[in-house]
Amino acid sequence: MAGDAFKKVQPGQRLEVTAEAFNAFLDAARAVREHKVFGTDASQFFRQSGIVKVRNASGADQGRFAVLGLTQPIILPAANEPEFKRQVTFEGVVPSKSDHKGKFAVLLEPIADGKIGLAVVAGVVPVRLKVDPDQLYDRAEIIDADAGKLLNVPHGSARVLWIDALGSEER
Repeated sequence: MAGDAFKKVQPGQRLEVTAEAFNAFLDAARAVREHKVFGTDASQFFRQSGIVKVRNASGADQGRFAVLGLTQPIILPAANEPEFKRQVTFEGVVPSKSDHKGKFAVLLEPIADGKIGLAVVAGVVPVRLKVDPDQLYDRAEIIDADAGKLLNVPHGSARVLWIDALGSEER
């Protein structure tokens, strides 16, 4: 049979399956079965380790680029190991210096209180910085009880790649 091996069949038309099409169907069926064996859906999205899901448990709606401290995952391995392996989702709260130094995320989208959205834990993302206008540093850290920005410091857990040269103490 010449032509497209994957051409759709019309109602009432005689079905003729080429070896190429039949083998492709078998390959697709095997791929779906392998995904199910590993406990995932065939439509699973690509997992990006620097971007995670965060449930906003701060007590208020948070805007894009807000900073939330991370606590434990909302689904622990003891409760549902396959889901924990598939996609870790953290609880995000107003940052506390004593609990969240180096354990925070910057939101990629506004997240209403109690809802889940995407946030960056590693990588490059814009964020508001509180700076000393006379001395700019290449590091940043959370500010106690402030989800709106990070503090520009000489030694912090986040690397600052760029700071607007002009502006007040918040840039």
